[in-house]
Amino acid sequence: MCFVQQRYFETRLIEMSTTEDEADPGTAEIVDPCGRTDLPLKVSRLRMKLNQKAKQEPQFRFYALYDRIYRMDVLQSAWRRVRKTKTAPGVDGVTFVNIEVSEEGVEGFLEQLQEDLRNKSYKPEAVRRVQIPKPDGRTRPLGIPTVRDRVVQMAALLVLEPIFEADFRDSSFGFRPGRSAHDALDAIRVTAFQILAGREKNTFIVGILEPFKGRVYDSEIGIPMKR
Repeated sequence: MCFVQQRYFETRLIEMSTTEDEADPGTAEIVDPCGRTDLPLKVSRLRMKLNQKAKQEPQFRFYALYDRIYRMDVLQSAWRRVRKTKTAPGVDGVTFVNIEVSEEGVEGFLEQLQEDLRNKSYKPEAVRRVQIPKPDGRTRPLGIPTVRDRVVQMAALLVLEPIFEADFRDSSFGFRPGRSAHDALDAIRVTAFQILAGREKNTFIVGILEPFKGRVYDSEIGIPMKR
C-alpha cells in the first residue's frame, strides 16, 4: 500500500510546474524525441523540450501542461494525425467530411474546440460500441470516439508522450511510436541467441532454453551448440 501511494505521489504530472524557462533550441537541432516527422517545427520543439527536461531531471514534476494541449498548432497537428485514419463516426454521427464541408470548416471546428478546452466546458462524448466479426465467427468489441474527442485525445498524446517516453526502458515495445510486437520478437530472438551462445548471462532465460541446447546446431547463424 505504501509503495502504491509513493508511486502515486511520484507521478510526472502535477498542476504547478513549467517548461517556459528552458531555452529554445536552434532550428537545426530540433529532432522529435519520438521520431514523428510529420509535426510542425514549433510542436516538435515543444516535445523536444519536454523530453529533454524529463531525461535531465528524472524527479521533476511537470505542471502547467493543460494550456499546451489547446495550443492551436497542437490541435491542428492532432487533427491532421487523426484525419489520416479511415474510421466510422462516433455517437454523434459527425464525420471528418461533415466538418470539412461545414460553414465553419476545420478552422472553425478547432477554434470552438480550443475555446471549450480553455474555459473547461469541454466534455467527452460516450464511445460508440460496435462488434467486429472475426474469422472464426465470433466478434470483438470496438469503441469509436467522436471526431472531436479523437482530436483532444491526440492533442493530449502529443504533449504527454515525450515526457513518459523518457522513462521507458529500451526493452519496452508496447504502444510506443516506431516499435511493434514484431520488433519485440526480434529483440527476444537476438537476446535468446546471445544467451545460448554464451554472450549474455540471464539465469532465468537460460533455465528455460537449456533443454534446447542439445538439439540446436546451426553454423549459418553463427551459434554452434554441441551436446
